[in-house]
Amino acid sequence: MASATFAQRDDESSVGYHAVYRKMIDAYRRPAARNKPMSKENPRKLSDILNGQSHEELARLFDETEAAPDFAPVPTGNYEVDLVHGELYESQKGTAGYKLHLVVADGECKGKKIWHTLWLSELAMPYSKRDLKKIGIETLSQCEQPLPPGIFCKIKVVLHTEDDGSTRNNVTKIEEGGIRQDPTGDPDFGGPRTGLDTTGGAV
Repeated sequence: MASATFAQRDDESSVGYHAVYRKMIDAYRRPAARNKPMSKENPRKLSDILNGQSHEELARLFDETEAAPDFAPVPTGNYEVDLVHGELYESQKGTAGYKLHLVVADGECKGKKIWHTLWLSELAMPYSKRDLKKIGIETLSQCEQPLPPGIFCKIKVVLHTEDDGSTRNNVTKIEEGGIRQDPTGDPDFGGPRTGLDTTGGAV
């Protein structure tokens, strides 16, 4: 008798659960429920964050600015690039390196950014030191200093496909370039100077 009572209660609980579940589904299917905001509205207004900039100026900037294209790696090939920045870097596993921030200087991919890290581990040091020398870095202390403007070099890039299908660039070769006489790229200023001397200019 007790077993029958428990079974009856289980059946009643199951029926009650499914009834509540059906009510939830029906409520969600109603347009009013679908359109109901899931969270509170953002209480902040543009006037709270403009910091002196006018609403009209920000609106004009927003309307006139073209959306940037999605990031895409450059095709496999050889490129002349400007070295716009260099910085010490540490991988997630703690390996020290020196990261180069490169920008393609000409051609169809002009303006595209490429990043390349020269690792400072015992195994990679001979190759990294070779490539650092090509951009004028002769000592480790120079990695802590800002690079002089105008350094350019030539690189070979390959397109690598990850396991998840995404693609990225790998720099497989760096060739010595020089320092541009006019880092701003003024064509009337003159052509690039060859040879590198990051302590005082080109040689």
